[in-house]
Amino acid sequence: MTSLTNRAINAKKEARSAANQINQSTKQSKEILAKVEFIERELMVFKQQLARQCNENIDVEFKLDDALKACTKANDTVPIKMFGKVCQGNTGNPRWPLYVWELIIEQIVNGIPPSCINNNIVIMIKVFSPTTEIRELPSIWTIWCAWTVLLVVVKALATYRIAKANKWEQLFTDGTSRGRWPSKT
Repeated sequence: MTSLTNRAINAKKEARSAANQINQSTKQSKEILAKVEFIERELMVFKQQLARQCNENIDVEFKLDDALKACTKANDTVPIKMFGKVCQGNTGNPRWPLYVWELIIEQIVNGIPPSCINNNIVIMIKVFSPTTEIRELPSIWTIWCAWTVLLVVVKALATYRIAKANKWEQLFTDGTSRGRWPSKT
C-alpha cells in the first residue's frame, strides 16, 4: 500500500508539475504570441515606411532625371560655348565673330570708354552664359578699329538722311541753307 500511496503521491506531484509546466508554457506561449504580434505590427509599419521611401526614391530619381535632361537641354541651347576668335571657312587667320563687333560698337555708342569694354564683355558673358569659356578678349586696338567702323557707319547714315530729306533746314554753319561764298567776278 505504501508503494501505491507513493505512486499516487508521485502521480499527483507529476500531475501538478505537468499542470505547472502547462501553465508556464501557456504563459510563455501567450507572451511569445504577443511579442510575435507586436513584431509583426512593427514589421508591417517598417514595410510601409520602406514602400513609402522606395516611392519617394523613385520620385526623386525621376526628378533627378528630369533635372539632368533640363540641364543637358540648357547646355545644348547655349549658342556660344567659347568666346574668342574663330576660323571661318578655309581662312587661316582667326577673326572676331560679328556678335563681338556688335557688342563693342553698342558699348561705344553708349559712351563706354574703350578701356572698360573688355570688363563689360566679361560681366555680360558671366551673367548671361556662365558656361561659356572665355579664351580671348578683343584688344584695345580692335576696339579702336570698331570706333573707326562706327564713324564710317554714322557718316553713311547721316549722308543717307540728308539725301532722303525733301528740304534742308540747315546746311551751312550759319544756320541757313544759303551759301556765303564770295562770288567770282
